[in-house]
Amino acid sequence: MEIIKPGIKIDFMGKRRYAFLLSGILIAIGVFSLILHGGPNYGIDFAGGTLVQVKFFQPVKLDEIRDALKTVGLGGGVIQR
Repeated sequence: MEIIKPGIKIDFMGKRRYAFLLSGILIAIGVFSLILHGGPNYGIDFAGGTLVQVKFFQPVKLDEIRDALKTVGLGGGVIQR
């Protein structure tokens, strides 16, 4: 089964300017996105630290968790739902 037929000629070098333009646009979009969002959002793999996942059987307010962690000296952590 042939996907590209033999003998076909595609002028890749003639299309290089369009490829450069498209690449430049995509790079500019990526850089703009990084600037807009304040840089890359590193996960625990690159930022370092400790990740703890906890599952509750009943709903708990985030403020209650923050207050409980502050009482034991762990108030600097990031708590997400």
